[in-house]
Amino acid sequence: MYTIELMDNKSEIIRYNVPHMPIKVSASRQEDYPSLSVVNHWHNDFEFIYVCRGTMWYSVNGEPCPLEEGQMIFVNSGQMHYAFWDKPCNCEFQCTIFHPSIATHESTQEQMDYILHNSPPYLILHPEVLSEKELIDLVLELYRSAQKQEGAYALQLYSCIYRICYRLWEKMQNVVNPWEPNDSKQLEGNA
Repeated sequence: MYTIELMDNKSEIIRYNVPHMPIKVSASRQEDYPSLSVVNHWHNDFEFIYVCRGTMWYSVNGEPCPLEEGQMIFVNSGQMHYAFWDKPCNCEFQCTIFHPSIATHESTQEQMDYILHNSPPYLILHPEVLSEKELIDLVLELYRSAQKQEGAYALQLYSCIYRICYRLWEKMQNVVNPWEPNDSKQLEGNA
């Protein structure tokens, strides 16, 4: 069974697993959670959940979001969230977490602030939408590199993180209507 350590304010104590970098990657299955739920929590990190197999639900700030195989959810910094299932199932998923500070420098401060403060609480990313597939692929590349930790992996990780943040920032520039919960497809340029 997988457990999450929490502070009194329900913020997760994240045990980063990449040396000298605020990055954590992990793989889980629904069967790791006999209660059919992860504890509700928050953290200042960006979180990406990729559904490798099966289906699952994700609650962000109390809103349930269905996730299907091949989809990914981006949970912005500071949002209450947790995974859950209606019934036991054969679901496998990957979690990639990194702290926004890793990409925040004097030259990127404005763009990172925009992502942190002007982006929706979450985005569901669909593999059939080209711009969203590109973002999914970047997060999966980050996951694989963080898992392997071979060669100049730190450079690869930084490269992935900056490209992920750029794609998030770019996606937020195309918002044509106020954000509607549970729908990232209202963004322009998704084809």
